[in-house]
Amino acid sequence: MKKIITIIFCYCVFASFSVVLAETKVDCSKYNKDTILGTYDKWRCEQGKSARKPLDLKKKVKNIFKKN
Repeated sequence: MKKIITIIFCYCVFASFSVVLAETKVDCSKYNKDTILGTYDKWRCEQGKSARKPLDLKKKVKNIFKKN
């Protein structure tokens, strides 16, 4: 009886540690390498960094020509 309990306990401990140690990979195939920014985004993804904030030129151009 003690052997069965020991085996079940070891299995539960091993299973919980394997879930914690499992590495999840991010899918970087959504980035294409046709442009410089696409290559940069794919490189950032492969390094595990967060996605870059897209540049919003439309707002910046509007603010330049906005009358006070």
